[in-house]
Amino acid sequence: MAIAAVSSCGVFSAISGSSLATASTMSRVALPEMERNGYAPSLATGALAAGGTLGIMIPPSIALLLYAIITEQSVGEMFAAGLIPGLMGLLFYCITVYIVVKLRPDVASPSASTSFVDKLKSITGLLPFGGVFALMVFGIYGGLFTPTEGASIGAFATLVYALYKGMRTRGLWQACQETLSLSAIVFFMIVGAETLGYFISASRLSFAVTEYVAGLGLSNMGVLLCMLALFFVLGCFMDAIAMLLVTVPVVYPIVTSLGIDPVWFGIVTVLTVELGLITPPVGMNVFVIKATAPHVSLGEIYRGVTPFIISDLFRLGLLVAFPVLTQLLL
Repeated sequence: MAIAAVSSCGVFSAISGSSLATASTMSRVALPEMERNGYAPSLATGALAAGGTLGIMIPPSIALLLYAIITEQSVGEMFAAGLIPGLMGLLFYCITVYIVVKLRPDVASPSASTSFVDKLKSITGLLPFGGVFALMVFGIYGGLFTPTEGASIGAFATLVYALYKGMRTRGLWQACQETLSLSAIVFFMIVGAETLGYFISASRLSFAVTEYVAGLGLSNMGVLLCMLALFFVLGCFMDAIAMLLVTVPVVYPIVTSLGIDPVWFGIVTVLTVELGLITPPVGMNVFVIKATAPHVSLGEIYRGVTPFIISDLFRLGLLVAFPVLTQLLL
């Protein structure tokens, strides 16, 4: 069930593009079922908190979109580069669940067995989500429409399906309210980031930082590791999107001056930011799970999410060591 929950987070995040929305929705759906079947609160909440972070990497991703806007990169290329790392995260999380349960069988209880036919029938529930995802991704990469047009087409297709499944005026109104609220927050952050970027450029702060880093005599890899360490530390205290918008305008000139591939840098940066969503002392996804499961302590959630943090660090190391993993679909 934990593997199914993580996989469902990956599917849902591919549609919503939001880590917080994924963690909030899936915790309401999957957590009661997992607890009812004897799962330890630490593993159940940890798997859902980590699964929610898949939304920041699997396209269409809000974080990758904002990075592309700030650095003037191709949105399509950023989405293509993030697909394999995102699927790696899904695979590694499933492997992590398997290892945790093998080492500590007491954290999970086996549920009632089902026939192969029942399993196939249950998978059909994923077809609408898979259809919307395929429509958006293949349409964008096939040149049928732009990412912006793809978003509107995906929203319309989802609306049609929701109306077909019984959503009425109240549900539509709530969806519009949440969408407008999130959009307003994102746009205000973009305006703030663009303003900050202008002042940084006008004050020549970015040039001063670039000259200072160049004077340290570090290799490109040394500079990159210092940046990732900075992102990791800041991610423990700041919201992921806000941190991305504030720091990228400062470090991007350094990246370009060193000849580092900006698309690859964007992927490893977003992955490092993703770690901040589940690492203490903040961890936005952890607090989202806590809000939906007030009976579970923060300590239990952090203990449950620790193996997934180790999994993410391993994935980050692979992407740093083998940049080709982000370039296979370009």
